[in-house]
Amino acid sequence: MADSTDPQTKQNTLSGCGVRFFWMLVGNMALFFLAISIGQTAPFKLSWRDAAFLVVVLALALARFVDISFLDGRTTEDKPATLADWRRYTVWLLAAGVAVWFAAHALAAAGWMR
Repeated sequence: MADSTDPQTKQNTLSGCGVRFFWMLVGNMALFFLAISIGQTAPFKLSWRDAAFLVVVLALALARFVDISFLDGRTTEDKPATLADWRRYTVWLLAAGVAVWFAAHALAAAGWMR
């Protein structure tokens, strides 16, 4: 049973945990499996997989924004996260997303995953 002296934060709610679980694990796993799926198809031919990859990248950025803005998001050092942290995360996410997407299509072009 929880101690009644523990302050209830928005991070401890089901929605707070769900959003953090999505942007920290589930969304990244989805990108991993979508990249593998893209690598197994025709190279540089856009499909629903590419659209899903883009949607997941945008959903990750939005989830981190919601976590910081509305759910008292924290950094890895357990400090309150700021919009500067979100901008840094989003830039990294977009750069890594583009690199992984190109790499998946390059692997498809090389035929290494078929």
